[in-house]
Amino acid sequence: MDKNLLKEFFEKQLIPLWGVAGLKKDGPLLLPKNLQGRFTSAVVYAFPLSDAVIDLLSGGPDLIYLHHYRQVNYLLDRIGILAAELLRQNGYSGLPVPTNQVIDWKEEKGLLSLRQIAIRAGLGWIGRNNLLITPDFGSRIRLSAVLTDAPLDAGEPISFGCGKCTRCLSRCPANAIKAELGDFNLAVCRQFIKETCGRKRIGQNICGLCLCSAKDQLCDGKT
Repeated sequence: MDKNLLKEFFEKQLIPLWGVAGLKKDGPLLLPKNLQGRFTSAVVYAFPLSDAVIDLLSGGPDLIYLHHYRQVNYLLDRIGILAAELLRQNGYSGLPVPTNQVIDWKEEKGLLSLRQIAIRAGLGWIGRNNLLITPDFGSRIRLSAVLTDAPLDAGEPISFGCGKCTRCLSRCPANAIKAELGDFNLAVCRQFIKETCGRKRIGQNICGLCLCSAKDQLCDGKT
C-alpha cells in the first residue's frame, strides 16, 4: 500500500504526527496473544492537546481539561475508524485500537501500549514523567493506532532524550517523577490522581500537570 494515501488521509484529518511501527519482529512483545500473527504493522498517530487548556491547570485537573481530554479521545477513535475503512477499501484489514479503553483495571492497561508502538515508529521517547515525549509537541498529545496487514515501511526509533532536563519534576505535586530515568513512581502517581479527582469531583482518573511542552522547551531533546 502506498504510504502517500495515509499521508493524505492524516493531513485531511488535521493529524500532524503519525508513523508506522513494524510488528513482525516485536509483535509478541507489543500485542496480546489473540492478535499476534494477524497484523504486520501498527499505524500510530497523535493529536496535540491544547496549550491553553493545560496551562490553566492548578493543583490537578479541572472540568475544562476533562472535557478537552475526552473530546480528543473521541476524535482519535473516529479517525481510527476512518483509517481502518481506508485500509479496507485498498484491500487490507484494519483494527482501530481504542484510544482510552481499560482492559485490565488492576494494572490500568489498555489493549496494548500505544507509547511503545509510538517509540518503535519513531515518534518520540519515554521521558522522566513516564510519558511519550515528542520533538514537536512534548508530551502534550493523545495517541491512538490502527493495526493492519498492509505492507508498510516502518519507522525507526529516534535517538533524542530528555538529557539533563529535569523541569517536569517540579510540576508533579506527588513527587512521583524522579531525576533518574526509569525511576518514575507509578503507584504514587495513581494514588494522587485518584484522591485529587475524587476531591475535585472529576469523573475520570486524569491529571495533566506534568505534560511538558516542546514550545516552552522543557523537553526538547537537548542534553
